[in-house]
Amino acid sequence: FEVMNSRGKQLEHHQILKARFLEHLEEQDRDQYGRLWDYCSRMDVYIEDFIYTYEKRIYDRNKKQSRYEIGRGKLRSLLINYVKNYPKTNKINEFFKNGKNESGLKKIIELLNVENQKSEDEKIGVDEYRSFIKFEYFLLHILRLYLNFIKTSQEKTLINEEFVFKDTKLIEQFEKYLPWLKKEEKDSEKAKEFLHLLFRYRILFDYFFFKRYKDTDEPFMAKLTMQKNTIEIERLPKESGETSENLSDDEKIFRSILNLQLLFNFTTDFFAQYWIQSAFMWLDENLENLSDEKLYTQYKKFLEDFDNKIMAQRLSIDENMLKNKYLDYSSLEETPIDKNKLVNKLNQGTRTPHYWFYKLDYLLWKDFIGRKTKWKDVSILENVNVEKFRLRRLNSIEHIQPQNPESSDCKHWDNEICNIDNFGNLALISNHMNSHFINNCFKTKKEKLKIQLSKGTIESLKLLLVYSKFDKWNAKNCCKHQIQMINLLLNKDKA
Repeated sequence: FEVMNSRGKQLEHHQILKARFLEHLEEQDRDQYGRLWDYCSRMDVYIEDFIYTYEKRIYDRNKKQSRYEIGRGKLRSLLINYVKNYPKTNKINEFFKNGKNESGLKKIIELLNVENQKSEDEKIGVDEYRSFIKFEYFLLHILRLYLNFIKTSQEKTLINEEFVFKDTKLIEQFEKYLPWLKKEEKDSEKAKEFLHLLFRYRILFDYFFFKRYKDTDEPFMAKLTMQKNTIEIERLPKESGETSENLSDDEKIFRSILNLQLLFNFTTDFFAQYWIQSAFMWLDENLENLSDEKLYTQYKKFLEDFDNKIMAQRLSIDENMLKNKYLDYSSLEETPIDKNKLVNKLNQGTRTPHYWFYKLDYLLWKDFIGRKTKWKDVSILENVNVEKFRLRRLNSIEHIQPQNPESSDCKHWDNEICNIDNFGNLALISNHMNSHFINNCFKTKKEKLKIQLSKGTIESLKLLLVYSKFDKWNAKNCCKHQIQMINLLLNKDKA
């Protein structure tokens, strides 16, 4: 049972962990909490959609009184109230009044049977998206947050040093920090306490972290608004073609949040995504304003401040040591940026950390939708809509002045004025785009960039600014651009 289900398929770690928790519950509670775990585990759907669809079908089959007749909006309001009132109101029956389903209480082995066709049929009809984090890693984040609530300061310090964010260590970490899970005697209260916390953070994850559309892979955020005593949800930005040319103030805030989260997403551990720990901690402190639109403005400011502090840390510690900084924003202090350290970090050619390109592109975008100091009198190539720019995962550092130019027209370059490995001569783009540029000169690359822009894709605002602002590229212009970009990074709060 520990590793195989009834059809001989190996169980995933989180399914085995589910069984451990359910073993600690009384038999009459297992069905309800088993369903709660299932709802939380589907990271590719909105949990409100999943609950509504699944519970409504149970009602339709049984012809019994069901709270899910009240509609999605009311259900969403109940979920939000659950989050805001926790732990004051944390009774699972608030959400699962039906109790037993048509087949009675399920056994643990049946709950874990991922091949159960009837169980899978219940999930049909729920819109699917893409989550940037797997459920196993999400569970590890919730475990660490749970430990923050129940441990002393001294214990938490030790946990911070020893905690392992690795899916293969999931069960090991839970057994290490929740030793009662291994004991035979039941500890129903502790099991329920953790499961309620899991449910709470899973709801918050849907409403305050980005997802991606399954078909287009475009990222978006959920916006909660109060309408006629119910909380409605809107997804911003909408899919391509559905937004106006000029962004509203509301859209600017949501695109800022989205771009900041993408910045974190691209520059922290791909699987662990340490930054969500601090985001959850901040949300915990501000939950009284959960349905207030002002919360998003505050959330944006938090994410910016958090990244600015992380930015300073990147200049003083090794990137591999940033994990603990991401995990607890409250321990970070505002540290002045050392210009010399920044310049040394940036001027490394293809070894320049990708973070700085993403950060600069965010600041350039913020400047464009705000004061436009860096875009003043710049004629944008192809008249592309810079306002709708979003960060993309990129992996190739481009030398604007090529390292090995093919043409004699661009072979002359004064390295004494500006070395070609300096940040001013660099941009982060895709491998595909880099292969098109190869060792071409500035004018040839400019024409190729226009072709890409005509398709509506902006990979790098830094690159767009260079090709839009300069008619020719030489060491003198490169040096001028470098100074401007470094000053933008140094004056991040004024961007």
